[in-house]
Amino acid sequence: MQSIHDTGQRWALWWAAVEDGHVSNVKAGENSGVTLHHDHVVRQHGSVAPFSGALTRRIDVPLHGEGGRALRVLAVVTDAAGGATVQALQLRCPG
Repeated sequence: MQSIHDTGQRWALWWAAVEDGHVSNVKAGENSGVTLHHDHVVRQHGSVAPFSGALTRRIDVPLHGEGGRALRVLAVVTDAAGGATVQALQLRCPG
């Protein structure tokens, strides 16, 4: 396995803070009367400009989502030139 710290390549970072457990009671339209459940709702998202070498970055997200729901942060590191995924991870926010 090759380390991203010693290749000299440029990387890009994409992230999103997501939460689960939302419910919608539909009152009109084709889904009228249906209760819909929503997970992976994106509350914040962003990216980091292409970089090379190691990266230390603080991403400020709340400890809890709407209504006290737990938040997760998803992050994907890609090759900045071609867009190929190099690493993906999920972090659960404490709380």
